[in-house]
Amino acid sequence: MNDVEQQTKWKLNSHAQANEGRLPGFKPLLDSWLKVHRDFSERGQPYFSWDWGHNERAQLGFLANAAILIGGLSVAESWIKKDSDKTNGHSDLWLRLCPPTSQNDFLIEAKIERFLGVVDLNKSRQKIDSKMKAAREDAQRLKRKPEETVAMPVKIVAMAFLSLIFQNENLDSLEQNTNDLISSVWDQSQSQKDLDAIGAIWMGAEDFRRSRQEREKVIQGWENHQFGMVLLASCIMTQ
Repeated sequence: MNDVEQQTKWKLNSHAQANEGRLPGFKPLLDSWLKVHRDFSERGQPYFSWDWGHNERAQLGFLANAAILIGGLSVAESWIKKDSDKTNGHSDLWLRLCPPTSQNDFLIEAKIERFLGVVDLNKSRQKIDSKMKAAREDAQRLKRKPEETVAMPVKIVAMAFLSLIFQNENLDSLEQNTNDLISSVWDQSQSQKDLDAIGAIWMGAEDFRRSRQEREKVIQGWENHQFGMVLLASCIMTQ
């Protein structure tokens, strides 16, 4: 079988929605982000889920890669003022999405959370709200020189990554719980107008069980609990 005909080994579920009016270019960015995760998962065997278990900086790296692949630009830890004109600092990520003009520039402040269980929707929502609140507080501290804001305005974005973790051996409820979580987050965010984009990628129960079995054969004792990643984003201002 040649490369064109070759099918992927893992059947990964995915979801992507974005308010293009507030975050222009984010829907193509999320689609590219999903492809980056699919490629990494497919070619990163036998260490499946490393991309979902990595820290905040690594997740921002996947997002930066996604921007480059669709013709955008990215700089991690870009220089910026924070809190006052006397304080220097960095934003987590600067993106310029395609078409590459200053109208599609973004400064991103991100947080990450290990998300256990995905069972109780009310508790899950409280945890998400807390993480997004922390990201918004960091994003609101970003400041730019007045002449920069006129010449090259950017959108300030608060972002949260949720590393989906399931530790139980019984996976029967995994898919329904995950579907309910993602649907609930997006539906509630639309009614409250506090989220502008959501991307998610995750394994179904059967593939997750198989990935656990395969990695255990290669590295005994190394348990596989991460089964997906969710990205949440909110545009809090243009500066």
